[in-house]
Amino acid sequence: MTRFADYGARALWVSDDRAEISFAAKGMNLKGQVTVTERAIDIDMEVPFFLKPFQKLAITKIEEEIQKWIGKAERGEVG
Repeated sequence: MTRFADYGARALWVSDDRAEISFAAKGMNLKGQVTVTERAIDIDMEVPFFLKPFQKLAITKIEEEIQKWIGKAERGEVG
């Protein structure tokens, strides 16, 4: 979505069930990992205290990226 373009959210899928993620806020880059299992989507991201207000925004964008990937997988577009 264009409303999140300024945050530079990225997800690089390194395997079928794991992605390395990044998100920029207030001039800092936040990094983490997403792991998809049969029952859950786990997001592991360290967020400095003063950037906590951006955490929900980052997770929302990450969830959007995961939904795109799941859609591609359902359509047979993923490896």
